[in-house]
Amino acid sequence: MAVAAVSLFILAGCQSIEDQIGQKIAETAVDTATGGKMKIDVNSGNVNIKTPEGDMQVNTSGDTVKIKSAEGEAVFGSGDTRPESVDQDLPNIDGSTEFSWAGSKEGGMFSFSLKGTDYKGDCTKEIELLGNSGWKLKDDFVMEFEGMTTRTLEKDEFSVSLSCTVEKDSDKVTIVIIKSKKTN
Repeated sequence: MAVAAVSLFILAGCQSIEDQIGQKIAETAVDTATGGKMKIDVNSGNVNIKTPEGDMQVNTSGDTVKIKSAEGEAVFGSGDTRPESVDQDLPNIDGSTEFSWAGSKEGGMFSFSLKGTDYKGDCTKEIELLGNSGWKLKDDFVMEFEGMTTRTLEKDEFSVSLSCTVEKDSDKVTIVIIKSKKTN
């Protein structure tokens, strides 16, 4: 018994036995569910999954998760600074905080927050910034509710839905931009 315990300790290296057991359980569960093979690299934070339908890699770095397969790549990020993976043609107002992004080259959702309650003024500023990046405002789609305004803009084969809101009794404006390919 002591030899087995020492052998496990030597094989464990820097990783605790609990972590190794958790890693093996996760790998086995995904292998069983997908009919494929999963490998977790605990040092890099990468996960590789091989299935009969194809391979997929999941990479983590800081506040960003990147999922890559033969079908394309999706990136998810959040934090107090603008995620690098956000399309450059989706600008944000200076002083923005609480960023998040989920998307790919085909589109996605970008959101951020600002101090204040002037959601209409902030929306106008964001429309101006989007216009400077080549987006054109569609005048035929406007939604206004108390505490929320929504606009649609277009550029090339893409459209964006811009929503600017302020929560009741809040001093924070949230702006959400959803980018997608136009449908005919």
